[in-house]
Amino acid sequence: MPPNSKVTNCVKFMGKKFPFEREMKNPERRENFDKKYNELLLSSKVLRLTFGEL
Repeated sequence: MPPNSKVTNCVKFMGKKFPFEREMKNPERRENFDKKYNELLLSSKVLRLTFGEL
């Protein structure tokens, strides 16, 4: 897989969009974190369906 592929860029973007560790340490944000985490799981399933297993 080339380093600047769409999949790589998407994965990097997801990493910036969902800063898991910071969200987990802040209890008030936990509910938002759970929603975002579910969105990320859904996104990764869509990526897998679109691009095959990475």
